[in-house]
Amino acid sequence: MSSIESLGNEALKEIGKEYITYGKEIVLPINERSIKIKKLGLLSLTKMTSSLKGIISAVLDFFDAQDSLKEIETTDGEKKSAQEKNSDFSLVIATLVEQNILQVISLLDSAVPDLGREYIESEIGLDDAIVLLDAVIKVNNINKVIIEGKKLFQDLMTRQV
Repeated sequence: MSSIESLGNEALKEIGKEYITYGKEIVLPINERSIKIKKLGLLSLTKMTSSLKGIISAVLDFFDAQDSLKEIETTDGEKKSAQEKNSDFSLVIATLVEQNILQVISLLDSAVPDLGREYIESEIGLDDAIVLLDAVIKVNNINKVIIEGKKLFQDLMTRQV
């Protein structure tokens, strides 16, 4: 059994496409529970994406901060030790988590309503949150939606009326 099939559904690789299509649900073991991640309807996706916007913005800020830390190291001429670099990056990551944890909780609550907000707040760790978000992205074919949506808008913009 492949790793894709072990997600609970067979994944179909579309020939000539840049994405993989998953089934309508994925079952994951989280904290000794089987969590079913289901394909979301449009209204639920809207709730999820409003939380996702803030998280994406924060992640982009994280990458900017990471680049800034690299620039500081090269411009002041002093090489930082591995421990100093790790300390700097840890601070940036801690700030990212601290400022966005409520958005992550809201996103998971919208995307995986069977968990319940209280369970997410008290039992889901960062590692679990990453696994759940990955499954939500896969089962909702977000990659495919982005690629196909981009093509649609490009086609619309290039058509002459």
